[in-house]
Amino acid sequence: KSSTKNKMPPRKTAAAKKAAAAAAAAEKAEKEKAKEETVVDVPPPSAEVGDKREREEEEPPAKEEEKKAKVESENGGEEEVDPPSASAAVMAEEAEVAEKKSPTWTPVKLGPKTFDTPEDAIKYISWLLNTVTMHQDLNDYERLVVEGMLRRGHEDAEKKIGESGIKSIQVKVHQEHDSKCYYVVRNDGSRSDFSYRKCVEGCFPGWDKSNASKSEYKPEGRGRHGGRGGCRRHHGGGGGGGGYRRY
Repeated sequence: KSSTKNKMPPRKTAAAKKAAAAAAAAEKAEKEKAKEETVVDVPPPSAEVGDKREREEEEPPAKEEEKKAKVESENGGEEEVDPPSASAAVMAEEAEVAEKKSPTWTPVKLGPKTFDTPEDAIKYISWLLNTVTMHQDLNDYERLVVEGMLRRGHEDAEKKIGESGIKSIQVKVHQEHDSKCYYVVRNDGSRSDFSYRKCVEGCFPGWDKSNASKSEYKPEGRGRHGGRGGCRRHHGGGGGGGGYRRY
């Protein structure tokens, strides 16, 4: 009985120790493998984390401008507009110059005749001035045109017409300027000269009477004062007066 109670357990052999160590190593390897599988994938060695962050934050300039314009538009701001090209600016300037050179006029009716431009009016009135017989009354057609021009365009029309009214309109040589001029012959016998250039300027607001010489009729092959039938005062009349003269 005493010999069985004091008996010691057998010692492990070298082979048993080696097997136990191998089992422990295998268990440790399995734990390490399981731990690696739970780790999040990281970028490959060739791609650094800092480089990737910079690429995400930096964007091309075009996209940045698009975003800026979009934000300004949403906030009620003014969107940037590209400046016009050089060719467009030149075309706009040429169009403006052309508009100034050839303004649009409103046609003016003077008696029975309508004039589309001040140049047309100047041409007709100056032609009439240089072709009618001086000191002779204009015929009815011519008087309606010239009188209509005077009443509508001259700034002192009432003063020129006078209280007694118009009896007739004639062409005479101005005493001071030594040139042909239209005269109002009043019913009381008095007379008053007036400038047809001022009248046309008043009929076409914005037109400058200094440009009249470009459109005025210039007689050829006549004396200094022209005329169709001479001066009735010195030559006893002759020529014209009746009917409508065509221009």
